[in-house]
Amino acid sequence: MPGMRASKVYGLTWGCIDFEEGKTLIDILKKHKKYQLENKLKYGEYYSNNLYKFEEANKQYNNANLVCTKENGELVSTDSLKYLSRVVNYELGINFNFHSLRHTHATITILLESGANIQDIQKRLGHSKLATTMDTYSHVTDKMNQYSVNRFEQALNSKIK
Repeated sequence: MPGMRASKVYGLTWGCIDFEEGKTLIDILKKHKKYQLENKLKYGEYYSNNLYKFEEANKQYNNANLVCTKENGELVSTDSLKYLSRVVNYELGINFNFHSLRHTHATITILLESGANIQDIQKRLGHSKLATTMDTYSHVTDKMNQYSVNRFEQALNSKIK
């Protein structure tokens, strides 16, 4: 989920979440799902249960199955994310837009420094070509550069001895 495009976030259903995997966001998602169910009870007949149609798969889902809904069950829209971005920008003084989250997650330097495989990063981002991932997100950091230098020196030293 991290690094998802906004358009994919809108259509994310609870069926897409693997609660058994145990990644960082699982606890947050469990709390959010509970919050949604509590709001459904609280709003009763006024809770929005409009059908949402996925264009790509031509499937319909009840809003209760969507992860990203407003408190009353209505769909989260692009306007919702724009509003939240403005709140972060103006009230918190942080230069932010939703797509920034994708870039933050996708920054190869962070993922590579932590040992992630470039093909795994490509897959997470949904890029069809590895070159797209590399061209868009790769930035050499001092840490990576120093690591490469150290590895090269180790290789040379092992050959010399």
